[in-house]
Amino acid sequence: MYHEGKFDEVIKIALDNSEKIQEIYEKVSGSQKKAAGWLPFQVICENCGKLGTTKVTGWDGEKVTYKCEENLVTWAKGCGHEGKVSPFGGTGKLPWKVDWAAHWKVIGITIEGAGKDHASAGGSYDIAMALCREVFNYPEPYKLPYEFILIGGKKMSSSKGLGLKAHDLVNILPAEVARFLFVSADIKSQSNFDPVGTMAIPDLFDSYDKCWEAYDKNGEEKLARTYALSQISNIPEKEKGFFVPRFRDVANYLSQGLNEKEILAKFETAKSGKLDDSELSVLEERIKYAGVWIQNYAPDQYRFELTEKVPEEAKNLSELQKKYLGKIHEIYEKGGDTDPESLQNNIYLMSQEMGLSGKEAFSAIYLSLIGKPNGPRAGVLLFNIGKDKVLERLKEVNNL
Repeated sequence: MYHEGKFDEVIKIALDNSEKIQEIYEKVSGSQKKAAGWLPFQVICENCGKLGTTKVTGWDGEKVTYKCEENLVTWAKGCGHEGKVSPFGGTGKLPWKVDWAAHWKVIGITIEGAGKDHASAGGSYDIAMALCREVFNYPEPYKLPYEFILIGGKKMSSSKGLGLKAHDLVNILPAEVARFLFVSADIKSQSNFDPVGTMAIPDLFDSYDKCWEAYDKNGEEKLARTYALSQISNIPEKEKGFFVPRFRDVANYLSQGLNEKEILAKFETAKSGKLDDSELSVLEERIKYAGVWIQNYAPDQYRFELTEKVPEEAKNLSELQKKYLGKIHEIYEKGGDTDPESLQNNIYLMSQEMGLSGKEAFSAIYLSLIGKPNGPRAGVLLFNIGKDKVLERLKEVNNL
């Protein structure tokens, strides 16, 4: 909008009223008066292209005089260039509190939400409102302060590196579900979304699905409206009886080592029929994000990784279980580990040959590798850990 010239009028108003803007800063926030000759504008240096290092020192009604100062800020070095340029057409910008109020006039804003930190007495809100009223001669927008959604107990702040950056949310959530996180929150109450080591993400999907169902089935109006406001573009029209694969079911199947084809079969059984294209698209998306959740955020019971050392639980294995583990190397030697399914079949057949129940055999594998009595499909676990690490660990267990 600066480059399109839409801000030219408010830039001129601000420069013509620099003294009044200083007075508002002092009166509303109690800040000290700016240095003599201060002007509410920063130019993009014509020589080095930096914005933060320039200081505007003069305004003649058509052009501003400026200098790119070497030590104006700590995070960048100015080049020392001095010049004179028109402030219009995108050559620079207003300082943000002035810019905020200017946006309201340029766009025609009637309501403006902002975090509670901006809404404190004498804060950014109050300064921008006064500028809007006294400098830009534009009606104050309706003030709508809101609380924070904390991410892992921290306020999002890209400048301070705190919490999870907003744009990173779409790496762990579909865009609509990420939007739902905010739309469904009470703006007057602080809430905390902590995805690490918790069930927060599956719970969020369940809440989203509840609102989706309310929308599809003309249920509770508030829930249906929350779903509608969470959509990024047009609200998808679903036929009656649309089947929604539950996220935590997808995650459970993935943690058991099922592949996409096997997961699809599970849901087609649950639906008693094939999934249509829309339902299949939702399932594929949830498989993707459930994988991200299991890999990075899920509680330990969903994550199955080789322990750093032999688990204490392995010491309680029976002699027959240890003997069984000691023979698994034969499967690898015979090439019975070409894929997870081959491993699964071969370790089961070996247990039967030795008179060991499947439960006892698989439990021995789980306790030796991950320290838990159960886990994903044993063949998948062995395949994912890899031959060398598996055989090394099983040898250690047999030497206990």
